[in-house]
Amino acid sequence: RQTDHDPAEAALVGVTAPVLVIMGDRDPDFKDPAAEARWIGETLNGEVVMVADAGHYPQSQQPNITSSAVLGFLEKVAPRA
Repeated sequence: RQTDHDPAEAALVGVTAPVLVIMGDRDPDFKDPAAEARWIGETLNGEVVMVADAGHYPQSQQPNITSSAVLGFLEKVAPRA
């Protein structure tokens, strides 16, 4: 069963924070994980990172890639004083 966009679309309009979308390129929840990540990133004007050889849990399947992406994003949006 594929995820329905309707509930997400209704909630996305209220997001004002900086956004980092991290998605595994083999996420079985989506027919086309890259298209899903692009849609979310474009909708929220966010940054998208596709993680190769990862499914729905890239943070555990590719922790080095995921943590580097998160730390890099945080440096951009909240640099240390």
